[in-house]
Amino acid sequence: MDNYIKYVCKRFRISQQQLLSHSRKREIVDARSVLYAILPGTYVDVMHRMRVLYRFEISRSSIINGRSIAGQFYHEDVQNFNTSIKNN
Repeated sequence: MDNYIKYVCKRFRISQQQLLSHSRKREIVDARSVLYAILPGTYVDVMHRMRVLYRFEISRSSIINGRSIAGQFYHEDVQNFNTSIKNN
């Protein structure tokens, strides 16, 4: 999970604390959207990981919406991450 967060924080130039806040600033929301898109598994898996590992509560609809936004506007970032994971 940390590799996912590190990638997103580096890409958006934000801290882990900012990423895991409930801020509604566009740059934070977009970063979380990319995080949800690159995390493997279903929305239930993502909800569980975020709750257990980071004590971050997130709704199913936020994950679905975030993945949709990331697919539309940050498709290259998601592909770049997936490519880097396959190459390692």
